[in-house]
Amino acid sequence: MGLIRPENVNFENGKQVILRSCEPKDAREFVKFAMAVGQQTPFTRFSSGVKPDEEETAREWQRDLERSDVLHLGAFVDGRMIGYLKFRQQYPDHFGFKHIADFGVMILSEGWGQGLGLAFMRAMESYAKSIGVHRIEARIRQGNERAFSFFKALKYEIEGTRKNSVKIDDTFLDEFYIAKLI
Repeated sequence: MGLIRPENVNFENGKQVILRSCEPKDAREFVKFAMAVGQQTPFTRFSSGVKPDEEETAREWQRDLERSDVLHLGAFVDGRMIGYLKFRQQYPDHFGFKHIADFGVMILSEGWGQGLGLAFMRAMESYAKSIGVHRIEARIRQGNERAFSFFKALKYEIEGTRKNSVKIDDTFLDEFYIAKLI
């Protein structure tokens, strides 16, 4: 797994957050985090009540420790996870696609508007550059205006639409592909 040095991030409200690579021992905290974020926003797979498996998460993070093409970042306040970002190169060994990576990010509401998203993105983009990634991609679900505004301010562009890609309570929603060249 890609590793970054722990970084202290000061929220605008004065609270200190530690941004660091996740370790297998953080899996229990991730499960609590995932369930909490799923209750706060409809824009994650955990919103439907899906609960990540702690042991499976720990095994995945342990396997990824040897890989530079995957980065799991956590944001912690007093040992409690309040944000998570996963970055990965889909085809790190393919000559034509190894310059591309994708990511997903989730933040509890207490971290919204406090600079945590920006800290995550800066750390991820710096790491991406260090391993030769030139293009970063993600998807944003229809209705997630907060994410649209945030990523637009960071120069991510909408490049396409996945029509009816999400079904929630018998309602189909689109997802939008966003990308940035770094």
